Amino acid sequence: MKLTMNLSIAAIAAVLLTGCATNDQESSNSVVNTDSITHKTLKATRSFKKGDRVPNDEVCMVNNTYMGKKQLKVIVNGLAYYGCCKACEERIPTDESVRKAVDPHTTKLVDKAKAYIVLLNEGGDVAYFENEQNYVQFLKQNELKI
Repeated sequence: MKLTMNLSIAAIAAVLLTGCATNDQESSNSVVNTDSITHKTLKATRSFKKGDRVPNDEVCMVNNTYMGKKQLKVIVNGLAYYGCCKACEERIPTDESVRKAVDPHTTKLVDKAKAYIVLLNEGGDVAYFENEQNYVQFLKQNELKI
């Protein structure tokens, strides 16, 4: 009986620690807070710093997190989106909100597949800009030193 209970607890813990965020996320580009250790602690294979552009294919576009390695590619309407796990891979084609983000400079809705993606912090959070010019203008207007 104890063994069965311990195995059940271990199985639940494993799911909670390795699963992706499947909560609804608004198109306002808010970051999903997950219990998944891999989303926030994965070390980058290349050394990107805050403010650097990161490769689109190394970003989980569901969790808006730079993962430091190639992600699962999902093609929707001829455009490439990326997710970190099976749940993200399944969500991308069915949930348009995870394929869009708000450009912080213009507040326009942009397609993540076409976005200029910038690393915001060491935790891997990213921001999506319509293009590099918007990012540069955003930095100038906000006097950010990244």
